[in-house]
Amino acid sequence: MTSDWGVCESEESFYSDIPEYRKIAETLGCKATDVGRAFDGLDSPSEYSRKQLLEYDRLVQILKVACPAAEALESALQKLDPISSDVDGVPQFEPNNLNYVMITEEAKIGLNEIRSLTSALKRHRENFAAQKSRLPRNGRTGEPAPAIIHEGLKRLFKRLNLEIKFGHDPVDHEPNTKFSRAAKTAFLAYDLKTDWRRSTEEWCSKHKSTLKN
Repeated sequence: MTSDWGVCESEESFYSDIPEYRKIAETLGCKATDVGRAFDGLDSPSEYSRKQLLEYDRLVQILKVACPAAEALESALQKLDPISSDVDGVPQFEPNNLNYVMITEEAKIGLNEIRSLTSALKRHRENFAAQKSRLPRNGRTGEPAPAIIHEGLKRLFKRLNLEIKFGHDPVDHEPNTKFSRAAKTAFLAYDLKTDWRRSTEEWCSKHKSTLKN
């Protein structure tokens, strides 16, 4: 039976199906719904990780090679497919045109499809390049993914009326406050390579005046 939460039976099961929310909830001993509602309206940290930034770079480089190749193929097929004239509505195929028909029928792809492919490649190259250019690449607290996580956790801790405080053991460097434990869990859950300690400490220091419940 489908509910307002799709195939999930409840709001809690819906948010529990999101691994990152479930892990944060388990760390804090709260409901996944609390985590989900706190993060609702924020972009997904996964879309702004260093891994994703590198993926944008990779895709742009691939498409820089693919676009000229597609254009060259389109140009070559145009030479193979000269415009034919109709006589009484019957196409008059030239030799090259006949070759084009045989090749494209065997390949199941023709000039129009190649043109569509070229257009799509160019469009996605521009889109990936634009997305990449909008994302900060330097600094720790200025990176989008950690900032999104810290903002979501701030909302969650205010919702749960918990103290937002950075702390870690000076010996093993493990977190020793609830906020730090939640931050470490979230960084690992979202597979961020940024150091959770330094990033979280800097974020807490920068937002100290706004973190009191």
